Amino acid sequence: FSASPTSEYRPDVAYALRAARPDIRLYAYVIGQHVWDGPSAPDSLVDYITRYRRLVRDLDGYLYNRTGGRYSPANVNLAKRDGSGRFVVAEGIADLRRDAIVNTGLWDGLFLDQFCDGIQWTQSAAESIDFARSGYADAAAFDAAWLAGTDTLANRLRRITGSTLRLEAIAD
Repeated sequence: FSASPTSEYRPDVAYALRAARPDIRLYAYVIGQHVWDGPSAPDSLVDYITRYRRLVRDLDGYLYNRTGGRYSPANVNLAKRDGSGRFVVAEGIADLRRDAIVNTGLWDGLFLDQFCDGIQWTQSAAESIDFARSGYADAAAFDAAWLAGTDTLANRLRRITGSTLRLEAIAD
C-alpha cells in the first residue's frame, strides 16, 4: 500500500498487519516519475510528498512540455544532470526514498509505479516534451539521458538500501 502516509504517520497500520499475518510481505507503493501538486504539509520536514515536491523543485527537476507547463505524463525529469554530469534528480529521489521510507523498517520492498526507461511514447499531438528546456539538443539525446537517469535511480536504490529489500516496477 501507499508509502505515504503509512511511513511517516501511520506505522501502526503496518505493525497491525504484521501482527495479524506474520508471513505478510509489505511493499511501499511510490510513483516513479511523477509528483503531484498540492499544499505543503504543516510538518513539511516529515511529510514524504512535501519532501519529494521540494526536492524536485530545489533541483530544478521538473519536466516541462512545449507550451511551458509541466509535462503531465511524467513531470519529474529523471534526465536532469548537474554541471558535473550527475543525474541529481534520480540520485536525490533514491536518497529520499531511503531516508523517508526504507529506513522506517516497515517495508519488505518498494513498488515503483510509472517507472519507465523511456517516455517518448507518452507524447501526443496535444502535449510533447520540451527537450531544450530539459538541457538536451533533441529527442534522441534526451531519451538516452532518460534511460541513464532511470538506471541511476534503480541502481542507487539497490546499492543504498541493501540486498534484502525488493524493488518492483511497472510502466503504465
